[in-house]
Amino acid sequence: MKVTSTVNAPVSFFYQKLIDSVLYDIKHETGQDLTFAQLLGFEYKKSLGARGTLRIKITKLVQNQSYAFDTVAGADTYHTSYQVAGTEDDKTDVIYQENADYGDTIKQRNNQLMMLLIGWSKKRRMKQMWDRVAASYQAGE
Repeated sequence: MKVTSTVNAPVSFFYQKLIDSVLYDIKHETGQDLTFAQLLGFEYKKSLGARGTLRIKITKLVQNQSYAFDTVAGADTYHTSYQVAGTEDDKTDVIYQENADYGDTIKQRNNQLMMLLIGWSKKRRMKQMWDRVAASYQAGE
C-alpha cells in the first residue's frame, strides 16, 4: 500500500513529530529513553496484549528525509517506510509505503483481499493523522 499527501507543515516539524512518536513508543514498551542517534538498528518488542508480541527494528533513518522499520509477527515481516521532502512553500510531501513478506501464500492472498476491501479506510486515517500534525503546527504546538 502506498499513501501520498502534502502536509501543511514544514518538513522539519513533520519529521520531528514522527520521530517523537517513535521515541514515545519505545519508551512505553521498553522504558528506555533513546536519542535520535540511537534509533538506527534499534530493535524492541511491542506487546499486543493477549494477541502476543511483535518485534520492531528500525531499518532506515535520515533526518528530515526518511524513516523505515520492519515488524516481525511470527513468520510474517511487514516493511513500512516514510519518505518526506520539503516543498518551496514550506509544506511537506509525504510518501508512506508498506508491504509484507508472508510465511504462506494463503495469508498473502487474504491480506491482498483485505487491502482491497479496507485499504481506502486506512489511507483516509493516515491522511487524517497527518492533517492533525499540520493543525498542531498551525496552532504553534
